[in-house]
Amino acid sequence: MKAATAIVDYGCGNIRSLLNAFRVNDGEAALVTDPEHLMQYQKIVLPGVGAFGAAMEMLLKTGFMESLNDFKKTGKPVLGICLGMQLMCTRSDEVPSDSRVDSLDGLNWIEAEVRHIGKNLSTPVKVPHMGWNELRFKKNSALFEGVENAADVYFVHSHAVHCAHEEDILTSSVYGAEFVSSFARDNIFGMQFHPEKSHKVGLRIIDNFLRMAT
Repeated sequence: MKAATAIVDYGCGNIRSLLNAFRVNDGEAALVTDPEHLMQYQKIVLPGVGAFGAAMEMLLKTGFMESLNDFKKTGKPVLGICLGMQLMCTRSDEVPSDSRVDSLDGLNWIEAEVRHIGKNLSTPVKVPHMGWNELRFKKNSALFEGVENAADVYFVHSHAVHCAHEEDILTSSVYGAEFVSSFARDNIFGMQFHPEKSHKVGLRIIDNFLRMAT
């Protein structure tokens, strides 16, 4: 059975294509702009594009930060996509050029750091990482049921996640260096790639999330 899913709309990016992808899978999904409505749903998707700091500010400004933390405590599934995945982490080095700090705090739902893709690479790579890349499975997960190892998915990002604990990593990918392309801890799931842009593979992953028990 597919549970009702809220796609959090906190003003960071056009997420209409994501909503359409959930509805293609016959999912009961809705864009939610009022944080007080989150508890009505059985699952949440936290999307996002743009800068880490600006997104965290929008979560705080709109009231979603508190509501998201409350929802997480219920044990119901929460899925972060692209920047949404990064916001779940402990901190990010994506700071403004005039900043006096070298990192910004995230939601700290999972012990992980977000770092610029080109950091500490001996051979430079083009940034952002944009296009198709492989998923390398590290452990089994219901999120990837029916998806083959080395399946291609679509990425657009300049920063990547590095988990503190190996057991949290579901898949990794390589662009200049290895990075975490998806993780899971308890009821928290994150994916750096865009499932709504990843054709049949992405739709299968969305369907798997919709079918997860709550």
